[in-house]
Amino acid sequence: MINIFKSDFERHLQQSSILNNAVQLNVTDLKFLMKGFQEQQTPISIRTIFKKFINALPIKPSYRVKLKILAACHVLLDDLIHGAIFAEYVSDWDGFVDDSYSIEDKFVVFYFQVLQRFANSIALIKMVKNQRSYTIKQFEEFQNMYYKAINLLNFVFCQTPLFKDILAQNKEDIIYELLLLLWNDVIALYLFLEKLIKEFELEYSSLQTSVFFQIYQLLPDIQKVQNSIKEFYQLHYYHKIEKHIKEPYWKEINEKKLDEIHKYNQIVKISTTRHKLQQQARRRNLTLTPQNNCQQQYFSNTTLGYLKRLSTCEDPFEVSVQDNFGYQFTQQ
Repeated sequence: MINIFKSDFERHLQQSSILNNAVQLNVTDLKFLMKGFQEQQTPISIRTIFKKFINALPIKPSYRVKLKILAACHVLLDDLIHGAIFAEYVSDWDGFVDDSYSIEDKFVVFYFQVLQRFANSIALIKMVKNQRSYTIKQFEEFQNMYYKAINLLNFVFCQTPLFKDILAQNKEDIIYELLLLLWNDVIALYLFLEKLIKEFELEYSSLQTSVFFQIYQLLPDIQKVQNSIKEFYQLHYYHKIEKHIKEPYWKEINEKKLDEIHKYNQIVKISTTRHKLQQQARRRNLTLTPQNNCQQQYFSNTTLGYLKRLSTCEDPFEVSVQDNFGYQFTQQ
């Protein structure tokens, strides 16, 4: 059967390592794709290229081609210049149609979901990869980003067992490339969190109370991430020896320092509670005092008030009011 292509773009794409049956994805093809598969440097918008690319992707390709398409999409998302634009098209892409529930299909679906989550959080991905130094003093400005990073990492790590299964029986080399691409994003997100915690360890006692509590509440989640990333790193031992990644030096807060932070949290919590109670008491007094003055003025203009001035006895009505409300009238 003769294939009829709608355009030169589709023909070039079909013949490239992205969609053909080649074992590996050729980076040169991705560079060529970014130019719209044009030999001449004719003007063509990157949006037009990405739209053509997504629209030309097959719905039911082979397993190998699915993996290469996912790898190509991941590389394009990581592009520093055009990644944010490509993220828009990935977010709208429906992915592949899968009729089976094999482990391979589960992996493809999971990786596609990862790409969509990365696309929806492209600002965060770029933020953690641009080498800019974010300090704890900027926590409130980027607080939402820290929560997003934790959620993204937890989503990836919850499928570590699936990765183990797919790597244990895998015969496609492109799987290792996918894992490396994912690792680059995972470690960048993790280091973003790790830097915050290391600064917190050094500066927790000098932080504003509100900032201290917000970061302190993140500690359990970040500790969970720290444990999960170590397990995720072990997946690299499935790689060929030449592709092994050196294990990072995990910077964690030691138990002694954690105890100090927990104790400091209790001290700050008690101090904060006491301060709030004192403020509430002051506000209550400020609220009650004008009413008391009005009450006294009212009594002074009545027969009861007149009798009180003549009598040396305590006013039983005034005493009962003071007992019931638990405060003393301000004396005129």
